[in-house]
Amino acid sequence: MNLLLRSQRCLVCAQHYFSASEIFANYLAGGRRPRYGNCRISRGAVEGFLTASAEERARRRHLQLQEAGVDASLSSLLKEIQARDARDTQRSVAPLKPADDAITLDTTRLSIPEVVDRLTELLAQRGMSNGI
Repeated sequence: MNLLLRSQRCLVCAQHYFSASEIFANYLAGGRRPRYGNCRISRGAVEGFLTASAEERARRRHLQLQEAGVDASLSSLLKEIQARDARDTQRSVAPLKPADDAITLDTTRLSIPEVVDRLTELLAQRGMSNGI
């Protein structure tokens, strides 16, 4: 078994250990692999999966880089994002995909405040609007 595969498995175990702790009873995980793909975090009452088209994510990243004064090619960013998506969705350990019961929200045409509003609505529909 290669080192990357062993490392990913160790991280999944650590993630499940932390999620079972009372300290992390009410947390929000974010990022490309908040659950290491489709490995369920047992304490999670709501599973979410935010997505956007590769083109939109490349556009957003390009804008971020421009605002930071970094020159980047939109077409190169798009190719990098598409390659990363392919790699992450096809990996053997915990491929990137929503859980069967996850709330999937396509943010392609949404602003950040619209995403927050939509997530707030979805949580309220599940009776989880306290503390939002």
